[in-house]
Amino acid sequence: PAPTPTPPASSPTPTACISAPTPATGYSLVFKGCSATNVAEYYDKTECVRDNATGLIWQGQTAAGTALRANNRYMTNFDSTTALQKVTGSTAVAPSNFDVFNEYNSIGFRNAVNATNLCGSGAWRLPTIGELKSILKLSEFPSIDNIWFPNTLGKYYWTSSNNGINDELATNIIFITGEAFDDRRTYLRLVRLVHP
Repeated sequence: PAPTPTPPASSPTPTACISAPTPATGYSLVFKGCSATNVAEYYDKTECVRDNATGLIWQGQTAAGTALRANNRYMTNFDSTTALQKVTGSTAVAPSNFDVFNEYNSIGFRNAVNATNLCGSGAWRLPTIGELKSILKLSEFPSIDNIWFPNTLGKYYWTSSNNGINDELATNIIFITGEAFDDRRTYLRLVRLVHP
């Protein structure tokens, strides 16, 4: 009788590509997707970082002079073309469309980052004062976890908050002492966006 053929060896079942579990505290990398070889990939810390306690994802910064998200890109903080937010000399006027939507203003910068779909999101925004204070780490200089937030400067960062009384003013936080200040929106400060 003819010998019985040996069945071919079965190929191993590929391991599913999934994101690592998110810890309850600290920070973690944001899941990007699966590579061609089914390996989980993550965005670099200079792109975005997740705050595991709040679930917020923070925009990363790149080194000085490296285009849109460079750490030395200072901006105004106009968010209206009708409120008297822009001070020229001793006169307050409404900012123009150009003032609000150019990339050296917080809203124009936000729009430009959203257009790049940074870390898979087009919903980046300015943080509130409470949100920005939540990533302070006063034991370090600058006052942030420098491992997770590289290229951070010990400077002022704009928030979406204001004092609700004077349209010329918006709140910013200095990443040295963690103090919050209401300053004129015409002042040049840094921006770190957040989502959702």
